[in-house]
Amino acid sequence: FTILANRIRNAVEKRVNKRKRDQYQTVVETAGDAMYVLDEDGYIEIVNEAFERMAGYDRDELIGSHASEFLSSDQIEQGTEAIQSLLRDDERDAEQFTFRANRPDGESRLYETTVSLVERDGLAGSVGTVRDITEERRTEKLLSGLFEESLHGIGVKEVVTDESGNPVDYIYKRVNDRFEELTGLDADEVAGERATDVIDGIEDTPFIDIFGEVALEGTTVQFE
Repeated sequence: FTILANRIRNAVEKRVNKRKRDQYQTVVETAGDAMYVLDEDGYIEIVNEAFERMAGYDRDELIGSHASEFLSSDQIEQGTEAIQSLLRDDERDAEQFTFRANRPDGESRLYETTVSLVERDGLAGSVGTVRDITEERRTEKLLSGLFEESLHGIGVKEVVTDESGNPVDYIYKRVNDRFEELTGLDADEVAGERATDVIDGIEDTPFIDIFGEVALEGTTVQFE
């Protein structure tokens, strides 16, 4: 009876694991971003077409191979640290890190990887999503440069509303040097602060209503 019970238990676990694998296979295959699934020892179990294109290898070459065959030691270290961090903190669902790698054509690209555990109790593997953020970072850098070097004063604000959804204040998130020159406001003093706390008499001006209209209704307003 003991042997029979063990065989039944093993058969059930094998069937459950296969069902889980099939579910992960479906999720990975239909994902738009590059995705992979590794077992507990770091061997590749599942990849999708997007990952094949990104890695520059056929699926047959990837499946069953160890991740270290296609990743640098730094990338392996980052992935290992991410998994260990998740194991230490049961409340975290995912860990994220970025790395730079060369595409099959030799072009250097920046990638963002999000790693999650396949199972919490007793590590059974990990699943990762890899996204090319090269152009996104270039755009951010360009916009940041335009923001800082602009001849116009630029202030980024977050509108604060009351329980009824009406604008009652706004918070300065970021301002450029030209904004400081034109307004006399110090970026270090206003960033992260409510306008009503750092600008005397702001309630008597139309600023809060105007910025509220722009933020809540998506309009563009020009005024003197």
